[in-house]
Amino acid sequence: MRWRDRFLFCAEAIYKAQAEIG
Repeated sequence: MRWRDRFLFCAEAIYKAQAEIG
């Protein structure tokens, strides 16, 4: 399920971005 891998990758990227901003 590559779509799941991409979802997890994007979710992790957003999580890291929010962690840096917040």
